[in-house]
Amino acid sequence: MKAIVIILAAIVIAAAGAAIVLIGHDGDNDNGKDGGDNDGGQPEKVDGVMKLTIDGVNVPVTWNDNASVDTIRTMAKDGLTVNTHRYGGFEQVGSLGKSVVREDSSVTSSPGDIFLYSGNQIVLFFGENSYSYTQLGKIDLSDGEITVLLDKESAVVTLYLE
Repeated sequence: MKAIVIILAAIVIAAAGAAIVLIGHDGDNDNGKDGGDNDGGQPEKVDGVMKLTIDGVNVPVTWNDNASVDTIRTMAKDGLTVNTHRYGGFEQVGSLGKSVVREDSSVTSSPGDIFLYSGNQIVLFFGENSYSYTQLGKIDLSDGEITVLLDKESAVVTLYLE
């Protein structure tokens, strides 16, 4: 009987360890302000120009020069796909899969703006909204072209380096 209890306890402990791995806890209590996965809190520098596609369509973007963009560029070095959904009738939003450094400020968006929301979601605007975001960049297309690309139920956004 004692052997069965010990075996059951070992199974429970192993299952708990597996659950922690599946959840992806890495011990980083990141609040989204310091971002990054390395010890210095600074994103790893990678070479290459970050490109963006929406549902396979190459989209010209002027990226801001900030730590958030640097971190996302690092995430995109092997390709980063974000499944987005329409929200509020003015944006596509989707999870980056992890929190990155952010420097939120109150802004009013316009079509083509690309923002970081809550440190872990990318937002692409085809309309206007006022909120607190970190500016990432701007899509260099007309408002009409942006609306055609983004005003739908969902979109697949891919970031990669060239």
